[in-house]
Amino acid sequence: MSAHGSRFLPKTFRTLVANLKPRQSPSVAGKGASANTSASAAGLVDGYDVGLTARCAELIHPLLHKILAVVPGSHDQLGTVLLEYFPHLSHSIHVQRAYTANLLRVLEYCPLLREKLLPALIDRLIRIDVEIKLEELPDAEPSSAAEESEAQGASMHEAEEVFGMDMDTHGAVASAASLYGHGQLSPEEEQRLREHRENASKLDCLLDLLMTHLAQRSFPEREDCFKILVRSIALECSRVCAHRSVV
Repeated sequence: MSAHGSRFLPKTFRTLVANLKPRQSPSVAGKGASANTSASAAGLVDGYDVGLTARCAELIHPLLHKILAVVPGSHDQLGTVLLEYFPHLSHSIHVQRAYTANLLRVLEYCPLLREKLLPALIDRLIRIDVEIKLEELPDAEPSSAAEESEAQGASMHEAEEVFGMDMDTHGAVASAASLYGHGQLSPEEEQRLREHRENASKLDCLLDLLMTHLAQRSFPEREDCFKILVRSIALECSRVCAHRSVV
């Protein structure tokens, strides 16, 4: 493998990394509640084979670790493939969460990839954050105790969604319509609100994964990670500011 690594490693890495991302089951996509119930029993979450991906990851990571140990310098090719398979912003929170968790797990046994992968993760977080345009949301001004209580309940429900992965977007839109004082949101407002909530959930989830990863590192490792993150955040923020000034 060492002799022919440059030839076969990229294909090997792509085959393995592709299985670190949950896929949507075609038998569930676009079907009703009964299909979702049976999918839940089969280990699917919102139609995504999250359980299968987790089981595959338990086999893939030891294999990746072994390849990195046997083939010197192969970490750079693995990093390139990991970036290549990074899910698009529009992908489900389940895909974003699973892939990011696996990417951070790679950093546990291959810290050499921090300089390549952590900036990419920061770029992803900032891109998601930029998509959350608060000025496009309906004005929220609860004027009574009942409305304030309802707002607190909505916040608690949102926290449960983020950490429990309960993405009931239709119910969320309905409660938001009540919260914002609108009996009925227009289709465009519903769509925008749904997208903002989904992006906010993705951002919270990925930040939680990153903070958990950092908390589990030793002090020297954590210091190294923070230096990379600070440089990455400064660079990305300067890019965003430059883009906004041009626009």
